[in-house]
Amino acid sequence: MKNKTGLVETLDRVDMEGREGGFTLIELMLVLVVVGILLLVGIPLLQNLMQGNQLVGQATKVTAALTFARSEASSRSRPVVICASNNGSSCSTSDNWTGGWIIYTQLDADVAISDDEMIKKEIGVFGNVTLNANVDRIVFEYSGETTLTAPAVFHLCAENALDANVNDSRRSRLINVSLSGITNVRNEGATCT
Repeated sequence: MKNKTGLVETLDRVDMEGREGGFTLIELMLVLVVVGILLLVGIPLLQNLMQGNQLVGQATKVTAALTFARSEASSRSRPVVICASNNGSSCSTSDNWTGGWIIYTQLDADVAISDDEMIKKEIGVFGNVTLNANVDRIVFEYSGETTLTAPAVFHLCAENALDANVNDSRRSRLINVSLSGITNVRNEGATCT
C-alpha cells in the first residue's frame, strides 16, 4: 500500500483484517507446557545415555590396562603384575580398584617396587563409578596366561547402581580375565554393592 508520498508502507505484525499479530497468553502457556513435558522425558534419557557412555569408556580403560600388562609380559619374557593401588607406588591388599592400579615386573626378590620395575601407573576410574574385583592383583606369565586359580571378575558400577543394588546392564559392566589371560567385557549386570 502506498502512502501520500508514494512510498510503500510496511505492514508489521498486522494481518489483512487490520488486527495486530503475535501470540496470546494461552498460546505461550501451551508452548511452555509442551517444552516442560519434553524436558521431563528428555533429561533422564540423556542422563542414561551419558552414564552408559561413561561406563563404556571406563570399561575400555580397564580392559586396555589388563591387555597392556599381558602384552608386556610377553614382550619382556617375564611375569608382569597388575595390582590395585591407591598411592601409585605399592599394591594394596584391597579388592577395590577404583583408586587406580600399577603395572610392574619383579626384577629382584624384595617386595618393594623400584623405579626400574615400574612399568605404568594409572589413576583408576573417575566420576560416579566404582571398580571392585575378586582379586587384588593379577600376574601374567610371559606366555600370556595368568597365575590365577579362578577367573578374575571386575564389577564396574555406576553410583545409582550401588544405591539400587540392582543387576542392570545399563548401570554396570562385568570385565572377566580368564586363566589364559583373555579379557572380555560383558554387558550383563554386575553385582553392585
